Amino acid sequence: MTEMPGSVRLFAVLALGLVITLVVVSSYIRLSHSGLGCQVWPQCYAHIGQPRSSSDLAQQDSPGPPIQQPYSWAQPLHRIVASLLGVVVIALLALAWIHRNHWRGGWRCLGITGLLFILTLGLALLGFYSGRLHNPAIVMANLSGGILMLVLLGWLVLAGTVRPRAGLFHARLRRSAWIVLLLILVQIGLGGLTGANFAATACTTFPDCHGQWLPDGQLLLALNLNRPIEVNSAGYALGGGERQAIHLAHRTGAWLLSIALLMLALSAWQRGLRAVGACLVVLLAAEMAVGITAIYMQLPIVLAVAHNWLAGLLLLCTLWLLALSRKPVDF
Repeated sequence: MTEMPGSVRLFAVLALGLVITLVVVSSYIRLSHSGLGCQVWPQCYAHIGQPRSSSDLAQQDSPGPPIQQPYSWAQPLHRIVASLLGVVVIALLALAWIHRNHWRGGWRCLGITGLLFILTLGLALLGFYSGRLHNPAIVMANLSGGILMLVLLGWLVLAGTVRPRAGLFHARLRRSAWIVLLLILVQIGLGGLTGANFAATACTTFPDCHGQWLPDGQLLLALNLNRPIEVNSAGYALGGGERQAIHLAHRTGAWLLSIALLMLALSAWQRGLRAVGACLVVLLAAEMAVGITAIYMQLPIVLAVAHNWLAGLLLLCTLWLLALSRKPVDF
């Protein structure tokens, strides 16, 4: 047997759907907790940065506005979806073990499902600390684990369901696709750090950031995962220029990724993969439009979550290209 068994394919697709849902809900919880979900942002965390006036200093000792909980519905949903995903991953692992010798990619499938099981256990353990979302290390660990599960399941589903096109294997095209995939992962990481540093609203002008175009030396501070973000009793998220630096780093990465994606889409189109090329261009245009609109609209939570969701779709579209252009013996 050369094709993925139907039962394995079914549970892999189901797991992928649950992971996509989990990534979206997780991004909503993470962004809400960073203040973007508050209708009166930034009052949800009072004012970002150090107080500058006597009235601000007085406000430190006075009770701030009530902190709303826009994500109260999302946390139970997150737990339900995560629990379902855990059951599906265990079933997928069992099926992969049963069918490991029944098809050509059986042992690779078993390895991928084993990694998925380990990631599921790790994220479940990390969930006990997920309330400490002011810690960049915990934020990035949650984000990285979810995105890695998305990559593994995306490849498992696409490699098991999409047949490679005859004669389309091209080393340069695949190398470009791998570079784009790496850039997408880096960009998602920079986006996570932007949220973890309360930096989503650090730049409210476009295309510059209040006269600045590139991140400065304070970027290293924002990249420090061991630095917990402190929020004092008045709701001040303490910090400074590192927020603008990480926001600019995310914007710079977006421009570089856009160029790489357009070049990859053109290469795919020229080699007959027009559906994939069009998918990349459409998703890139939507991602850029959502990002720019979100800046002018002061980052409403809906657009911020959509920005995360489109990034995941771009990742899956790149995996689709890799699946179509691989050698028939790759999986």
